[in-house]
Amino acid sequence: VRKNSSIYNFYADNSVRENNSESVSRWRNPSLSSTSEYELNAKNSVGIVLEYFDSKSNTESEAFGSTSINSVFNNSFTQDQNANGSSRNFGANAFYKYYDKEKNRILDVNIGSNYFGQYNDDFFVRQTLNSQGTSVNETGVITDGQNRNYFLKVDYTAPVGKAGDTFEVGGKIDIHNNAIANRLYGNKLTGLSQYDVFHYEDQISALYANYSKKFFDKVDVRLGLRYEYID
Repeated sequence: VRKNSSIYNFYADNSVRENNSESVSRWRNPSLSSTSEYELNAKNSVGIVLEYFDSKSNTESEAFGSTSINSVFNNSFTQDQNANGSSRNFGANAFYKYYDKEKNRILDVNIGSNYFGQYNDDFFVRQTLNSQGTSVNETGVITDGQNRNYFLKVDYTAPVGKAGDTFEVGGKIDIHNNAIANRLYGNKLTGLSQYDVFHYEDQISALYANYSKKFFDKVDVRLGLRYEYID
């Protein structure tokens, strides 16, 4: 809860302006995560990772102001604002791992998806009173964002010879689909765009291979090649 009160004295025209405001905000953010892994045998295991986060918020604000000149009323305003928001994040990752301790061979496979959504509704009302009468200005903005991500990754590492050299090869596919919709509402929208959508998609695919070699047990030299495709 926030409150503010102020008085301004302007000696140039002997005017006084008074402002009072109060804002109350509430929010909650529950979250949950879980990791499970099952060993099929001494060399193979599978598992899953789950993450969930949720957030909701609400803010109500009220403000009042008045101006007088030579102790005579000139104008006043009342202003209300109500903002509601929510966001949600969910991630899931399933994995498989092969690990041969004797031959030091490792195979990692990961597949998963992530989702993030965010929704906000901000409504603003301002009422002004002066010698010309009363005017009301209402403006609201709704934003709805949906972000999705999908990925697949495979990585294999194996020793080469008996000198401690290693060879690694793998690949990854990463897909994004992001959309943000915006809507404007109120009573004074002339000349304004009332509905806009931002939509973005991309896909990144990559293949890589590298070879590591040790010299004198102190120097590690790695030579690699990576191919990447972006759409």
